[in-house]
Amino acid sequence: MSDVDCTPGREPHSVVASLVERLCGGDAALCQITLTTCFVLIYLRVCENASVTVHVIQELSLAYGEDLMQSGQCLEAGLILSRAGKCERALTAFEDCLEWRHAVTVATQLNFSDLQFNLLAKRLASE
Repeated sequence: MSDVDCTPGREPHSVVASLVERLCGGDAALCQITLTTCFVLIYLRVCENASVTVHVIQELSLAYGEDLMQSGQCLEAGLILSRAGKCERALTAFEDCLEWRHAVTVATQLNFSDLQFNLLAKRLASE
C-alpha cells in the first residue's frame, strides 16, 4: 500500500485510480460502476486493511467528499470531510447546503472568533 500516491492536491480521480489498481487489481467490473459507488467500495476495503495509514484514509475521504460536493451532495460531503479532519472544506460544504447547525459545529472546531461567527451567520442568513 505504500506506493499509493495520496499527495495532497492530487485530483480525486487520480487517487481513486491508484487505489483501484492496488486494492482491486484493476478489476474492470469495478471500473464500470459509478465513481461514488467506487469510492464507497474502496473506502470499505481500505478501512478493513489494517496496514493502511490514517493519511491514506484521510486522503481518500477528501477525494470522496470532493466528489460528493461536485455532484451536489453537500451534506454528505460535509460529514465525510469533517470526519477526515478537513474542517475548512466541511464548513464550505455545510454552508453550500445551508446546514447551519453543522456549520456552527465545525466553526467551533476551527476556533472561530466572534467576528468570524458573525460573518458566518450573515452568510447563512443571506441565502
